Amino acid sequence: MKLSRRFEYAVHGLLQLASNTGKDHVLLTEIAEKQSIPESYLRKIFQALANAGIVKTQRGVNGGYTLLKKPEEITLRNIIEVIDGHPKLYSCIGDTRKCKHYKNCFLNTNLDFIEKKFYEFFNNLNLKEIIEGLQNGNGNKFE
Repeated sequence: MKLSRRFEYAVHGLLQLASNTGKDHVLLTEIAEKQSIPESYLRKIFQALANAGIVKTQRGVNGGYTLLKKPEEITLRNIIEVIDGHPKLYSCIGDTRKCKHYKNCFLNTNLDFIEKKFYEFFNNLNLKEIIEGLQNGNGNKFE
């Protein structure tokens, strides 16, 4: 599985937003500029995040985006499911129509286990932990 660029941009944008404590709203142009993300692309991503109840947008002079949840309540799994749905590690996992060897497949069983672990990992890693890891010079919570 390859994580999508949309997911990557969503995480970077949300981390930027979560790091702006003290500001009520942050302009999308500011997030896009600081994260080197095309603003039009980020706008579409943040629309999806707003529809999912992760961010809120406010128009007007004091407008911009703000988190609707605390950073510790937003996991990577929340983000990937909003942005990419539920991507599979391997095309045949759970789909018996794609492979005639499905019932006796070593790969399918093991990749299914790995996929479950991947989603468990993403479910246990939230924005607050990532920010704290970056501030401490250690982006890896599991070292």
